[in-house]
Amino acid sequence: MCSWSTMSQPGKKSSRTISRFQPKPWIPYKYQEKVIEFCVSRGAGGVFADPGTGKTTIMAAVYQILRDLKQVNNVLVVAPLQPCYNVWSKSHNDSDFVKWIDFQDLSLELIHSDMKGPDSGYRNEMKKREIYEREADFHVINPEGLGFFVDTIITERKDGKGIKKEYRLKKEFQRGKFKFDMLIVDEVTDFKYTNTLRFKRLEKLLNLFDRRYILTGDPAANGLLDLFGQCYILDGGNALGRFISRYKRDFFEPTLPVYLDTAELNIGFSAAKGGDIATDAHNRHRQSRLR
Repeated sequence: MCSWSTMSQPGKKSSRTISRFQPKPWIPYKYQEKVIEFCVSRGAGGVFADPGTGKTTIMAAVYQILRDLKQVNNVLVVAPLQPCYNVWSKSHNDSDFVKWIDFQDLSLELIHSDMKGPDSGYRNEMKKREIYEREADFHVINPEGLGFFVDTIITERKDGKGIKKEYRLKKEFQRGKFKFDMLIVDEVTDFKYTNTLRFKRLEKLLNLFDRRYILTGDPAANGLLDLFGQCYILDGGNALGRFISRYKRDFFEPTLPVYLDTAELNIGFSAAKGGDIATDAHNRHRQSRLR
């Protein structure tokens, strides 16, 4: 059972000096408690928060609560390779899973192998399968590794003009055989483009999860078009539509003012504002006028 909830004082955090070699109890800030409640109460949610605001610990706490409620068993985390090793791991003492006593019981496995040499493709695949079969609370994989779950089928087009690519979930990971019931996509802006191989692979997995969460510091650094792919991961197109072309037409081309509201899906907070919660969503994206 997670113990932090019994020690939390709203709006306060105890003074402490974190030692690399002396794990301490995790006492969440008030804003972290609100985000945890937000995620636990929803099957899908986006956490848009500045670096250093504790997104990893928030999701660890969310998992503990849902696990204790018997709502989830295993989590798949998709993250860039560097965070896979430095954030979602216990490989160093600065890891949230090492320095906080509350999360030390959580286990993590990284589905990754980069062996070289003869038959390296086969040996890497076998190594990943071995890791996948291990019992753990979190299995972590990088976007490029999603091919472990999804086959890419290349065929000639019927009209003879080029090739056609299809993405199919491997039989051993189809519904009923897939071990994960919760998805966390860290640095989700890596999936903002829906025409990329990584997005198409992840899309094939989405319906296998009971819960989906996305994390990032700024979901729309280059404009609101970036939101489409990220929100699609959460709801399969329910909020913004299933196709990027329709999203552009509905929200960016009309001559009348159009508003985009993703408040039900997303929550955001800023370290610069002392961790204040944007009541429903990130201030810049809660209800943004596009024209």
